[in-house]
Amino acid sequence: MVQRSVLCSGCNYLLFAIVLFLQGLAQKRCSLIKRICYIHQTLMREYCKRSVIIGTLVIWLVKFILRPFVPLEEPVLFVLGFIPNLIASYLIPFGAYWLFSHRLFFNGVLLRFPLFSNLRLVCIWGFGLAVVNECLQLIPFFGRTFDYFDILFSVVGLSISYYSFSFFERKFLAHEL
Repeated sequence: MVQRSVLCSGCNYLLFAIVLFLQGLAQKRCSLIKRICYIHQTLMREYCKRSVIIGTLVIWLVKFILRPFVPLEEPVLFVLGFIPNLIASYLIPFGAYWLFSHRLFFNGVLLRFPLFSNLRLVCIWGFGLAVVNECLQLIPFFGRTFDYFDILFSVVGLSISYYSFSFFERKFLAHEL
């Protein structure tokens, strides 16, 4: 009888060792998956950062160099009139992801999204801010002009941005669990 209990306790130790070994493998796999997800998030953040910087430079080029100093014909001037709003509204989800997704930055801690798939909400808030900006231009104190085309092309920019950001989100963050 004593030999049987010793044999059973030996089997228990062996089973316990196998369970610990399998748990270690699962933890290593989980750690590897977390590292891969972090790399993909970092790549997405870097892409968003570069997009926002390049887009901002293009907006500044149009607003501060092309429109005031380059004499252009009417169709090109019309396009240069709404291009800054189109680009700015396109960059809204990219800028929001860049600023609010990193877990160590203050903005990322303050406005932490479990998943950044609430893109519709970001686009709706961005559109609301664009409309408020245009409505404030109706007040003569600011010295700017109200334009319906700015609102129209903000909608176009946000629509394009919604689908393109969704595509890049799936491309970069497809490996997250």
